Amino acid sequence: MKSYLKKAMCLLLSAAVLASASVPAFADSSEVTKDENVYILLHSDGSVKSQTVSDWLHCDSGLAGVTDSTTLSDVVNLKSDEAPAVENGALMWNTEDTDVYYQGTTEQTPPVTVSIRYELDGKEMPAEEMLGQAGHVKITLSLVNHEKHPQEIGGTVRNVFTPFITMVAADLPREHFWNVNIPHGSVQTDSQNQMACAVALPGMQETFDGLLTGKMSSLKDYFLDEIVVEADTDSFVMPSILLAAATSMEELEKQVDFPDLDGTLRELKSGTAQLDDGARQLAEATETLRGKMNEFAAQYNTFDAGVDAAYAGSKEVKGGAQQLSEGAQNLTTGLAALKNGAAQLDAGTNALKSQLDQSLLPGLTAAGALQQKLNEEMQNAQQALNGVPETSDLQAAVGAVTQALNGAAADAGAAAQNAVTGAASNAAGSVKEQCKAAVQAAMDADGTLTPEQQTAILAALDSVGGYDASQDAAAANGAVQQAVGAQAQTVQQVLAPLAGLDTTALKGSFGTVSTDAATLLTMMNEMTGKLYNEQDNSATLYGGAVQLKEGTDQLLGGMEQIGAGADALAAGAAKLDGGAASLQSGLEQLSSSSKVVKDAIAQFQSGSSQLAGGASTLQSGMSEFRSKTDSAAGQLDAAQLDQISQIAQALEEQANAYTSYTGAAENVRASVKFVMKVEGPEQTGTQQEQSSGQSVQDTTFWDRVKNLFQ
Repeated sequence: MKSYLKKAMCLLLSAAVLASASVPAFADSSEVTKDENVYILLHSDGSVKSQTVSDWLHCDSGLAGVTDSTTLSDVVNLKSDEAPAVENGALMWNTEDTDVYYQGTTEQTPPVTVSIRYELDGKEMPAEEMLGQAGHVKITLSLVNHEKHPQEIGGTVRNVFTPFITMVAADLPREHFWNVNIPHGSVQTDSQNQMACAVALPGMQETFDGLLTGKMSSLKDYFLDEIVVEADTDSFVMPSILLAAATSMEELEKQVDFPDLDGTLRELKSGTAQLDDGARQLAEATETLRGKMNEFAAQYNTFDAGVDAAYAGSKEVKGGAQQLSEGAQNLTTGLAALKNGAAQLDAGTNALKSQLDQSLLPGLTAAGALQQKLNEEMQNAQQALNGVPETSDLQAAVGAVTQALNGAAADAGAAAQNAVTGAASNAAGSVKEQCKAAVQAAMDADGTLTPEQQTAILAALDSVGGYDASQDAAAANGAVQQAVGAQAQTVQQVLAPLAGLDTTALKGSFGTVSTDAATLLTMMNEMTGKLYNEQDNSATLYGGAVQLKEGTDQLLGGMEQIGAGADALAAGAAKLDGGAASLQSGLEQLSSSSKVVKDAIAQFQSGSSQLAGGASTLQSGMSEFRSKTDSAAGQLDAAQLDQISQIAQALEEQANAYTSYTGAAENVRASVKFVMKVEGPEQTGTQQEQSSGQSVQDTTFWDRVKNLFQ
């Protein structure tokens, strides 16, 4: 309430000081407005010394033919030589100008007057007697509102005064005054001056007499009819005192808010009850919220710990995925080298089979031919023996047989040895070279062995005997030679006593030789069967070579499939590594965000606790407020509220009706303000010496109000 009064005071002072410079806004170009400013000089006791009224007449379309009503005397045009025509007490302005400024004088009674009483140390005396004296000063300004209008309010006649918001300002120089005080007002100070200001509403106490009771009685503090200024002085000088008054229902409504006061109080009472119930429900809800927030915080802590565990696990998954990806890459590289070696091994087995086809099979064919030849020779020898009945013929036949056996043995042994040595050695050498080439390719693909290490590995491979074909060839030759030698020896042993033998004995001995020869042929068949069997090669050297070739072919095909699988594994491992990285990054962000949420939940917990405490406090306060509101509402009955509302309406009507002090024509929108200045008493020479700073102080003050009274 007090702040509104201060605002009203500032607005009135500003309007009074700047009245001559203000430019109102107009909605209609043909509308005539009249702004009236009444400047009143007062004696030190508050009585009127003189009144000067300045009027500003305005019309956007010009003032030619405009009629203006006024009760002023000595009317003077302030801005031009244009003089109005006077007709039946009205002023006629015949000008194309849009503005006319004129002033005049009047002796009528202002709507608000003031009487001023001065006291020094509790003793009342005129202001002129106080000049230059020291002591405690008290200045009392008593305001009288002369705009009294009887109105029927609540069935009885009550005096309702037109509301004049009156500002009082007294400037007390710091050079002469201190401890300045103005009840219900304020004191503003600067380096030289102390401005004591207050706002009064004269006549309002009588207007509302008997209606403002209970809590509403405090409004009387603002319905002032009297303003008191007190101060201490060492040499009294006359303060510069200024008063400004105007009707402003808008400002009055801001201060008191009278309309529909009874309904407002009933609504306040009902709303307060609802607020009280709501505060109780809010307290219960906030208490529940606090409990739920604690439960939620506990649950979220478990979730946050799980997120941290998942994040830690994602790091391990990322490390394993990376190792898997690197292993898959290494596997792909190793399989490429192994595939290259398998291809070389396949090429070696192809070469081995080719060598067997080119060397072993022809040798075995030749050995078979020799066996057949041996059979034929044995048969021929048998026939020869059968045809030689005499010893000489027998000896000749024995020699022929021996020679044939020796030749056949030599030829068969040589053929077997050559066949085995040629075929197997060539094949074994080719395989060994192929193996060395495969080892060399694997070492090149690996790239981790030094040249010295590679040389040592190849030397070790060369030192491995592998398949020694010469042993099998020598064994074959030895077996043949041994068998033939045994038969030759037998023949020689038989031939030695052959001369004394008869043909029959010789033939018997040859039968034994024939049997041994058959045994030899059987052994040769067994040997060749180990090398090649046209019906079944599953257990022969040739069959082993064929199976080796087929195995290397299958190995090479399997390596192709394994290589494709390894490539797919490497691609999958790379995707897994990328997915693990994304998982780790996402869980890291989730973990970080979870910490933010966790902190926010902690803040929510704290806030919900504070909210619950505040709601409890609000509930207690609302209960107390409800009790006081019910008490306050109960102190004003419906009749009082109705009368207050009627007075407020009457105040508004009277304020809107008071628009001019010295008159205004119909259809002229008028407004009026009053500014009063108290003139100090004339000083003697001694008093002027004691208060030498006064004229300077007065000049400084009135410079601020732009010499309104000159």
